[in-house]
Amino acid sequence: MNWPSASDPIYLANPTEQQARWSFYNVTGVPTIKVDGILSGYPGIEAAYATRSSVPCHLDILVARNPSSSTTGEVSIRLIAEQDLEAAAALRVFAILVEDDVTGAGYWAGSVFEQAFRDNLFGAVGPVVSFSEPYPDTVFVSTAYTLSSSWDADNLHLVTFVQEYAGAPNKEVMNADYAEFMELPTGIEADPGLASGNGCLSVTSPTVGGVFLEVALPDGVCGTVQVFDLSGRILAELPVSGTQSLQAPVAEAGIYLVRLAPDHGAPSVNSVVVLN
Repeated sequence: MNWPSASDPIYLANPTEQQARWSFYNVTGVPTIKVDGILSGYPGIEAAYATRSSVPCHLDILVARNPSSSTTGEVSIRLIAEQDLEAAAALRVFAILVEDDVTGAGYWAGSVFEQAFRDNLFGAVGPVVSFSEPYPDTVFVSTAYTLSSSWDADNLHLVTFVQEYAGAPNKEVMNADYAEFMELPTGIEADPGLASGNGCLSVTSPTVGGVFLEVALPDGVCGTVQVFDLSGRILAELPVSGTQSLQAPVAEAGIYLVRLAPDHGAPSVNSVVVLN
């Protein structure tokens, strides 16, 4: 914020996009804490956290970074709604770069800041996204990024979230992803495997014509393997159980997402590059 010092260099680096965020919350001073966008957490932050953490989440957020140079590129975001999110207002997606270990200046000389606001990649307000039947429903969005020479790229994180964007109390965050920016998957190499406590999926031959998969699920667990293109279309949907090998048809080279969804438990999702 621009208080207690309007000359703070973090504020001056991007006042327009920062003001859009704190104006949305009607923040007029510090400290002000909001939990999940709708509950005040000061005082009573533990109670507010406990209340919101008990709300179930039905949205997966998957983020990749596709660089075109050392400082520019595109961020790709895939949103998968497992069921109706029952949003009370229009949903918007945000992707905000923040930086750790930023040295303060002026009023804040001698201080070090974590998660200092750097850039909302979509601008002051993110685009509207919506989901519909049949579920799961997938939405794909992307945006360009440019890294400033004054930032330490190794200290950058990307905060990606989907939020109700309206007046009070419709500010709920449906889900959020927090990742080291330079460590985001780039889509340059195929991931050798996906694993979770509910199963494992390995891509053994990502070439045009067919992606060969190895699936291992616990005894008695069944599920589904889906292959998506970057527009969100499902190219293949195959039932699986136990340990088995299978082939998913893919007609063109490109970047795809492979999703293993057990009947019970959380799904695993990752990207794969299909080559000619």
